[in-house]
Amino acid sequence: IDEGNGDTANETLVNKAVELIRHQQMRGVDWGASFENPALTDFWNYIESIAIDIPLQQSENALDVDPDAILANARAQIEDLEMSLPEDEVKTTTRKRKAPTVDDSGVNWRELYDT
Repeated sequence: IDEGNGDTANETLVNKAVELIRHQQMRGVDWGASFENPALTDFWNYIESIAIDIPLQQSENALDVDPDAILANARAQIEDLEMSLPEDEVKTTTRKRKAPTVDDSGVNWRELYDT
């Protein structure tokens, strides 16, 4: 919903984001198969190691990904999306300083401070 505040992406930007998402692939993962929850597996391995006093077993995570490979695969789409983003607007405001107050009390503040 565009309310005129400029926070809505245009169609070109949305299409470039979709293209980036399409190029983030995880090879070797069969999404149709069931796989264990790696966090639960690690938790139960930890509980088992404490309960029966055995060394902690490291579980294999079927969803381990190589972030460098994913970035390499989608590098062109990332750069294309970055180039499509609008420039950030930098708003600068000048602060109005209050004029210094003139002390006409007749008190010697330096002398009072020193004593």
